[in-house]
Amino acid sequence: MYQVNDVVCYQNYGLCRIKEIKKISVMNQKPRPYYLMEKVYDQCDSTLIKIPVDTANFMRPVLTRDEAIALIKRLPDVEVEWYKDVRDREQYYKQQIATWDIDEWAKVIKSIFEFKRLNSAQDKPRPVPQLEIKYFEKAENLFNQELAYALNIEMNQVSDHINHILDK
Repeated sequence: MYQVNDVVCYQNYGLCRIKEIKKISVMNQKPRPYYLMEKVYDQCDSTLIKIPVDTANFMRPVLTRDEAIALIKRLPDVEVEWYKDVRDREQYYKQQIATWDIDEWAKVIKSIFEFKRLNSAQDKPRPVPQLEIKYFEKAENLFNQELAYALNIEMNQVSDHINHILDK
């Protein structure tokens, strides 16, 4: 069980801080303990997420600083996946993001980044499909949130920090 002030990666929300653990009765049922959480990187301070402590939804601890640095050092070895069929690509992106595994998010980011790089190197580059833009932004946002928190830096510094570590 997590404690008050723990930061967790919570399914569909990203990084959340547990503000309180409180017994709540829902629909006249017996009170049960709930995590009352707020998103760490949320523009609206009033958003409160209420989740039963025994939820079946995915929740995990955030990477430590050492784990984040180890992940960054593994990035050059992340395999690129590409599917010609747009439906297969979308299914792949959805599955990888839904794992809530930061290594899988890195695969999505690197795969789309490689596609964009190869596309821009062509004589007549085509516009990047909306599908790739959507999933790249989603994976990158989740990835950057977690690394920024683990490394105690701002989200907009993650890319430079990755480059700095990989250049060593």
